[in-house]
Amino acid sequence: MMKLYAARLSVLFVTLVCHSLGLYAQVPSYYNGTDVNQTGNNLKTELAALITQTHTTELSYTPGVWEALKQTDLDPDNPENVLLIYGYNDNDGNIKTDRTGDKDNNGGNTGDWNREHVFAKSLGNPNLGTSGPGSDAHHLRASDVGFNADRGNLPFADASGNARKVSNSWYPGDEWKGDVARMVMYMYLRYGNRCLPSAVGTGPQVYSNEMMDIFLEWNAEDPVSQYEINRNNILENLQGNRNPFIDNPAFATSIWGGPQAENRFGNSPAPIANILINEVDSDTPGVDTMEFIELYDGGTGNTSLDGMVVVLYNGSNDQSYAAYDLTGYSTNAEGYFVLGNEDVPNVSVVFPGNTLQNGADAVALYSGTAADFPEGTALTTTDLIDAVVYDTDDADDAQLLTLLNSGQPQLNEAGAGDKDNHSLQRMPDGAGGARNTSSYSTASPTPGAANGNGEDNRTGVLINEIDADTPGTDTMEFVELYDGGTGNTSLDGMVLVLYNGSNDASYAAFD
Repeated sequence: MMKLYAARLSVLFVTLVCHSLGLYAQVPSYYNGTDVNQTGNNLKTELAALITQTHTTELSYTPGVWEALKQTDLDPDNPENVLLIYGYNDNDGNIKTDRTGDKDNNGGNTGDWNREHVFAKSLGNPNLGTSGPGSDAHHLRASDVGFNADRGNLPFADASGNARKVSNSWYPGDEWKGDVARMVMYMYLRYGNRCLPSAVGTGPQVYSNEMMDIFLEWNAEDPVSQYEINRNNILENLQGNRNPFIDNPAFATSIWGGPQAENRFGNSPAPIANILINEVDSDTPGVDTMEFIELYDGGTGNTSLDGMVVVLYNGSNDQSYAAYDLTGYSTNAEGYFVLGNEDVPNVSVVFPGNTLQNGADAVALYSGTAADFPEGTALTTTDLIDAVVYDTDDADDAQLLTLLNSGQPQLNEAGAGDKDNHSLQRMPDGAGGARNTSSYSTASPTPGAANGNGEDNRTGVLINEIDADTPGTDTMEFVELYDGGTGNTSLDGMVLVLYNGSNDASYAAFD
């Protein structure tokens, strides 16, 4: 047994040296047969299949995970210790905050380390348990018993500095936030809807409807460490599979957008820029000479639109009738880009008046070129980045709605009774994420400027009903909000705060 263990570590040492230079000389052989230059759902699907098919060994929770962590979590500076996630100081006299611990001091007593489920078991749907995802060491870390208890099953929230509780959430610490992000991404790819990022993270979800913004930002802000690389190599030997986001954090950018993360493969995949369809005006006064489509990059500004194409679909046959290449163009300094009729303010790509069909029709943004979408091209979600399905008092088009995420509404430009003088626009800019339309409202057109003329349309959201005292132990309490009957009003950027009258201070807050 000892001989086998030593041989395994010798092989791993050679592997670690080869992988410790930051960039791979070439794409690792683990990804042979995978097109790593894909983007969006295509890349996500291939990587998910890869890490599932190669996950050939399921560790037992006891003793398998304990034994694994004594290999995967070794301190690179002292192999007699393990690194303790969330820890930050070995010299402050507080055992709980220690960054390292003796590798053999695993257990449940004060000063011991135990197994931290970064994706908390109880936040899985269903509970992750102690097998399958519950024993997948790609998200299990050595942690001080006390710090593990402090975190409990709190979801992660953004902050800075050392690990700590933040309101009713948990900040993992500056050193560990990238590790956490990449583990959450792995768990979502490997186990799908059982491990939703939204179950374990808080805050906005603007870059993608699938991935929380904080995880995309942490992945970019906290680069992969040698420790993570070591873990990944060892876990490939133990479980058979790897965490792709440790091998190449840029995979996350290519799939979900967000800030550009480190590209350790040195290749040049076409990342999905943070571009969304932000506003559409298809029905304007007279003969429709003020139609436009506005794109938005989240406010970054000067974002290249190379490799993107806007495609228009006609609901009468659910086929394309026009396509516009965006290569060579960029968003303006404020992050906007406008396609429209020649008299539309801030227009960059001009199309003739009366071009946009009035509904039920669709506008879609793809990775590709106009040549990929000749007139009469059937609907497709391949390489789709974002879409809007709209009408002017028309029935829903079930085929067009496949361009959106399940349950997202077709939009009615005549919804407020003034289709000629209203456009459909995300409020606030960029709200809702790709292929989500629930954050759209009707308002006066603002091509190339802040939607709602910079005003927040959510002032119509009110607290409508409260029940604070219910039978027994108060297990049916609730707070109800109401938007006046408008429906589908985005609550992005709002927070519900509870105050205690005994001290006139807040005791809970919900994003």
